[in-house]
Amino acid sequence: MQSRDPGASALLTDLYQLTMLQTYYEHGMTETAVYELFFRRLPPKARNFFVAAGLEQVVEYLEGLRFLPEEIEWLATQNRLTKDTLDRLASLRFTGDVDAIPEGTVFFANEPMIRIVAPLPVAQLVETRVMNILHFQTMIASKAARAAIQAPDKVLVDFGKENGSDGMRVDSQGNLYVAARSLARPGILVIDPTGKELAFLATGPTKQSGLFEDWKGIPSNVEFGLGSESNLLYVTIDKSLWRIRLKTRGFHPQFAQK
Repeated sequence: MQSRDPGASALLTDLYQLTMLQTYYEHGMTETAVYELFFRRLPPKARNFFVAAGLEQVVEYLEGLRFLPEEIEWLATQNRLTKDTLDRLASLRFTGDVDAIPEGTVFFANEPMIRIVAPLPVAQLVETRVMNILHFQTMIASKAARAAIQAPDKVLVDFGKENGSDGMRVDSQGNLYVAARSLARPGILVIDPTGKELAFLATGPTKQSGLFEDWKGIPSNVEFGLGSESNLLYVTIDKSLWRIRLKTRGFHPQFAQK
């Protein structure tokens, strides 16, 4: 069995696309087609622009587009595609052209961000995955741009899977304690009021990957104790509760003097 990034699988498409592809082959409809992706409209007076992103991932996907033997075998067990279609899928490759707005470019509604020119069956097949990649990446980039506009000169935190954060608490000195749900570097991140990293308390091995159930030492929440235990930082990690003794005390706004 061949191994590759699950995100590169040609099976990341709709059944609709495969049945349409089969219909095209059965009717000899293999001429060149042009597909364009654009956003139809934007909310008035809000979110009135997008930042193009995801082109690199789309190109990687198209360049590596192919059905692995085990994927063809699985499709055969579904009894939805003919042997002729399966044989064609086994040798299918992307041979078309791609024109797109450069990464990081601002664009607007009804403005194509990518154009794919390819044989009709292939252009139909890749539609779902291309839309998925560009939609997600563009939404993240656009959100980040809007956040930066609304919070100039402020520290912004990425909550994504690889570098994400979860529970947060503040100590009496104004330092932020963040449960870093990072596969690359899981632990408790301590950040001062200026955004500088003061310390890092590792809770698990670095450079992890794989399925969620295989992750180790990933923190989910933090909380300071109360009263005489306010110098204790409690951390939930996997299915365990950790207690870390600190030289500083936690800040609880509900008990702060007004």
